[in-house]
Amino acid sequence: MARCRNEFWVTLEGFGMSLAGYVTLTLRKAICRPPRYGQIATLLYPMPHQSSIPPKSKKAGKGFSLVELLAVMAIIAIMLALLAPAVTGLASTAGRKGAVNILMNTFEQARVAALESGRTVYVLLYRRTFPDQDAIMVLREPDPISTSKKYDQLTRWIKLPAGVLLHEVGGSNILSQALPPTGTGTTGFDPENSPISLKTRNGESLNLLAFNPYGQVSFPTDSKKLMLIISEGVRDNNGTEALISAKKERAGGFEIITLRRYTGRASLEVSTL
Repeated sequence: MARCRNEFWVTLEGFGMSLAGYVTLTLRKAICRPPRYGQIATLLYPMPHQSSIPPKSKKAGKGFSLVELLAVMAIIAIMLALLAPAVTGLASTAGRKGAVNILMNTFEQARVAALESGRTVYVLLYRRTFPDQDAIMVLREPDPISTSKKYDQLTRWIKLPAGVLLHEVGGSNILSQALPPTGTGTTGFDPENSPISLKTRNGESLNLLAFNPYGQVSFPTDSKKLMLIISEGVRDNNGTEALISAKKERAGGFEIITLRRYTGRASLEVSTL
């Protein structure tokens, strides 16, 4: 019996050894021819299994070195340091601009409310201490036919943006003239008739702007004081104001709103927005 590469079996039985040997040799040559050189190499050294996943390249596994990461972090830090003053300036400008918009709109609404109702309208300016924000509120005299003496509350306390102050300086603006005594003065404003408490804490103050039924400014009575200054800073418990910085203040870090006595209209006179 002999076995070839193609799994053919040749069995010779009943013959002599010489004949069996001859036939076996002949069949081996005819059926099981020896493989070629390439086939022998393939049989002796088979190729490994080919995977569908491509091998990773050496370049793909390379990462950043510590020096490169430190260099990138240093560049980012320098850029942030250069951009910080610009971002701070934009934030402060936006705060003052927001305060100007609130005040101008509130003054105009109060003037229109006085004209439409034929009653005096009061604008209260609340100067508060840190960390509270300065605020503004509008009240109106009650209807003459009403039995209640309480003022009509047209708005709630409207806070100005954080870090923005109603700044009193020079003694010639709306904030330099305090609320008149109860039941006296040209306005006759009585804090007891307010629908909410108007009590202030140490260092705080309330100031008044009044529009008569004709839409004119009836208080303050001094025309030279029809001015309001808006700046940036904080106010401590003693009422002392610490503004932004002397350098920025000299550069014009404030706004000035003025009012016309006979028309009651407000205008922005000085702006560094």
